[in-house]
Amino acid sequence: MNRLRRLLLKEDIGIDILNKLNERELLEMAYSKKRIEDILENICPKIREHLIKCYLWKDNNALNHWKTEIFSMLHQMYMLKNVNRLPTYNEIYRWFLETQFELIEDGTDNDVNTVKYLEKKEVPQYNKTNLINFQKSYFEWLLKELCSKGNVSIEEVFNKIDSLLN
Repeated sequence: MNRLRRLLLKEDIGIDILNKLNERELLEMAYSKKRIEDILENICPKIREHLIKCYLWKDNNALNHWKTEIFSMLHQMYMLKNVNRLPTYNEIYRWFLETQFELIEDGTDNDVNTVKYLEKKEVPQYNKTNLINFQKSYFEWLLKELCSKGNVSIEEVFNKIDSLLN
């Protein structure tokens, strides 16, 4: 299934098909609270890394690639096992987002240094507070959408990142 997703995204022909697959998977998958927490904890450092790349190098040719990576890492929420519903935003906030926000605030300098090393580029001057708010705003938006709708489209992710960058 992941190989099919990558092909559909790469070819830019299958966004509608991919969204339908996501809707179908959403109905078929239900996870425990702990499993959802683990998924989010494992994915979010990579999302933060890509958000930082987008923020620091807005005019880079790889910007759309980074946004696509962000989309592919987290664009759907799983149903909670035993209660057969999406987690609420307040649940996600308590389980996960509160900790992520602390990591964003305390770890942004380290994250920027990691991105600088990985990209082998000089980091332009930036406002740390704005970078922190950029990341927090994206996660707040994403998790509210996922908790209410179950998934987001690649277009919605691109539009949200673009609006936060401007």
